[in-house]
Amino acid sequence: MDIQVQLGLNSDNIPRLFKVTPHVLPQLWESIIPLFEKGKQYWEVFFGLEDLYKLIELGRYDLWLVMDGTDVLVCVVTEVVNYPRVKVLRILYIGGGDLDRSLEALDQLELWGRRQGAFRCEVNGRMGWIRKLNSRRYATEAVLLTKDISGLTEH
Repeated sequence: MDIQVQLGLNSDNIPRLFKVTPHVLPQLWESIIPLFEKGKQYWEVFFGLEDLYKLIELGRYDLWLVMDGTDVLVCVVTEVVNYPRVKVLRILYIGGGDLDRSLEALDQLELWGRRQGAFRCEVNGRMGWIRKLNSRRYATEAVLLTKDISGLTEH
């Protein structure tokens, strides 16, 4: 598979992290759509699959695969955000079948973010991530509250 290797560990017991380069995205896209479909309810309000594809293709977002040999365990979508005072690696989506084993690859992703100049890593996700990521020294700093206001009208 022609994808860019990023910081993979050499242990047979630890899944490896690969960054998908835009030139191979067309070859891989159909095979990873099922990984996105599993978590569709978490992203479909913001993006369609064609939107995600385009943003990854343009390099605005990065697509990562956590793999065990030739098996893709999860896919991860990230972006690097430049605030006026800090650069942040933001994890927008993690989805797939073996999330617990894939968390080890998060260390590799964080290191990549640091090499890009990021000082923080943020995850915006469902409540279940609090339990999974607190054990990896992530802190809950805020809660995202949402409300659908699409039906509001002026009086």
